[in-house]
Amino acid sequence: MSNPKDNFNVADLSAALNAGDRADLVNVLKNKLQDLTGKHTNLLENLSPNVRKRVEVLREIQACAAYNTSIA
Repeated sequence: MSNPKDNFNVADLSAALNAGDRADLVNVLKNKLQDLTGKHTNLLENLSPNVRKRVEVLREIQACAAYNTSIA
């Protein structure tokens, strides 16, 4: 269950920030996402061979599903 304190409204947040603050927030979030994507690669390298194989198969399934959706 989520705690009501953990929930926030993006519209309220946007209204509370001026344009400069919003730009700074966007840059911070972009940098954090870039950091996380780099860690994602390292995480996959540390998985056991069986789990890595499962991840590869799931990616293939996703790719097929995305392709089938795009041609439908």
